[in-house]
Amino acid sequence: MCKELKFKKLSTKDLAALKAAKETMHTLGWAIRNVNKIGNTIEDGIKYVPEKTLVKIQKATKSILLGVIKANLVTIQKNKEFKKPSKRTYKAIVTSSGVLSGFFGSTTGLGTAIFTSELTLTTKFIMRTILDIARSEGEDIYTLEG
Repeated sequence: MCKELKFKKLSTKDLAALKAAKETMHTLGWAIRNVNKIGNTIEDGIKYVPEKTLVKIQKATKSILLGVIKANLVTIQKNKEFKKPSKRTYKAIVTSSGVLSGFFGSTTGLGTAIFTSELTLTTKFIMRTILDIARSEGEDIYTLEG
């Protein structure tokens, strides 16, 4: 009853891309390593959060992310010839928003409000980057799955 799986051989180009991706994953920068440590600490703490609360957080997060996606799709021109997105532009925008919120949050005493608004903006810019990259790779970003 077991069907035999057939595997196609990877092209040289695809194999090179996989090797490059693996190398990139193994050479994480110091910032990402520290973010991963924080993430692991948070994941360990989630064990103590009641199931009901986790479900509410998941639903709220999904709703917020869908809203961010929809807001970004409004600003992306449909059926337009598209070139590869500029990574520098998005990195500069996200870094600048983080620096500004950190500066104003620490100097004005409005840290939480500024952090919340900056987090929303950063999420919007990151999602825009993801959508631009997906579209440049041939994905139909106007068809949401799942």
